[in-house]
Amino acid sequence: MRSIFRILRHFAVLSGCALVALLVVYAGVAWASAAFPKPGRVQALTGAEPAVYACVTTVHADFAMPLDDPDTDWRAELGNSLPQAVPDSAYLLLGWGDAVFFREVLDLKDLTPGRALPALVGRNPSVVRLVPVGDPAGAPSCRLLPIDAAGRKALADHILASLETKVDGAHTELPTPVAGETLLLAKGHWGALNTCNQWASRGLAAAGLPHAAFAPFAFGVTMPLGKETAEGDTGDDQL
Repeated sequence: MRSIFRILRHFAVLSGCALVALLVVYAGVAWASAAFPKPGRVQALTGAEPAVYACVTTVHADFAMPLDDPDTDWRAELGNSLPQAVPDSAYLLLGWGDAVFFREVLDLKDLTPGRALPALVGRNPSVVRLVPVGDPAGAPSCRLLPIDAAGRKALADHILASLETKVDGAHTELPTPVAGETLLLAKGHWGALNTCNQWASRGLAAAGLPHAAFAPFAFGVTMPLGKETAEGDTGDDQL
């Protein structure tokens, strides 16, 4: 019996060491991908493009897209999911993520093993969160993205392609306890290798901007962009 306990104890120690090593490799690959990003393309900027922003907190990245966009009819694309009272001067803050996180993890104390573990293995549905906001210019958590019309359209297409669509073209709304936001059922599942920030990095790639190949953390979105796109420090401030 004593030998069995000894074997189990050694197994537990080895498992713990393996887990720590895996986490170190995970974080190291993420940092390296952000520090040595894939390059973007040359943008055909005219100076008249509507501004687009990446709004990044410590843990999550969104895109702020202008509602009044000559190349994407957001009202038509989002249908009744977008309140008609939203003015044309508004921006749409859009981000992809785990439905349970958006609906139930509203504070750090809400992040329990029962909520975290199913998300890590990709068992929960995903959503695109939509929040109408004012012009993000000057917001400390937002960076202006230097993208041309083609890049802006590609980024919008990336966002819209993430949504699940019914046969009639409508989207499925999920209830949310947060006033002012709309959660739309999305494709895919959040997981350790497919986080909200990885989704944002794919959006940067679609737009033709520098991006990390592996971006599970928020710094994987901001680091490839460089300081030249900064509108302010990237912190936890919300619009």
